[in-house]
Amino acid sequence: TDRNPLKEALVRTEPKVTTKPTAKVVFDDKIELVGWTMPAKVDRGDSFRMTLVFKVLAPVSGEWKVLGHIDRGARRFNGDHKPIDGRCATTFWQTGDYIVDTFTVDAGDSTFPTGAYDVRIGFFQGGNGTFKNMRVSAAPAGMRTEDDRVRIGAIDVR
Repeated sequence: TDRNPLKEALVRTEPKVTTKPTAKVVFDDKIELVGWTMPAKVDRGDSFRMTLVFKVLAPVSGEWKVLGHIDRGARRFNGDHKPIDGRCATTFWQTGDYIVDTFTVDAGDSTFPTGAYDVRIGFFQGGNGTFKNMRVSAAPAGMRTEDDRVRIGAIDVR
């Protein structure tokens, strides 16, 4: 049996996703967001899984992390992480590959308010106040944010 941990994370054919963008979403003309899967509702204090599927359009220079912000006002569940559990940095992604990035987010605790939380994703480098987000080169107007993130929906936190 194939025990390669990247077998399902790096694939050559487009995998199925729950939701697709209404128009092309592309980061720096190199990475296209193909779709995503995330829960519609979560309970405070629980953990939940999200999956983002990207298609590599061109080689990616530099090592980028995936940005995952689940926000309601000033409150945030942070889903920032190294793609594919840190097993394959963006510098090694190959043109034509599909990247299936599944990760876990903790849905805060009882101090977080209930209600709808916006989900924004992207890529970033740096840390501790020196963040640089990868440029969003294409996205529908309703999805693109002014700080190079893409809004992909909302999660109802109960």
